[in-house]
Amino acid sequence: MTGSSDRTELNVPALLARLSQPESPAMSEEIIQLLDAHGFVRVPLDPSEPQQVLFCIHPQHPHLHMCVPLPGPVLRPVVDHAVWLANALNGGMQ
Repeated sequence: MTGSSDRTELNVPALLARLSQPESPAMSEEIIQLLDAHGFVRVPLDPSEPQQVLFCIHPQHPHLHMCVPLPGPVLRPVVDHAVWLANALNGGMQ
């Protein structure tokens, strides 16, 4: 699953700032875009099954990984973990 070249360019800092707000809801696609922008790769868990969860891992930091439920809204702990991962790669822990 890769990004489409005809989409407008993703404003990563704005997305990260919005997702960092506790009251801000998030969709799974936004989490995946944030992780993609920070170098994570998508790994399907079981290609023979309908995809309900997407596993994302950073190739240079294999200890940084997470599962993103598909499709639809994402629970706040999942959003917070994605924001933490992005901040960890940016050199800050929040």
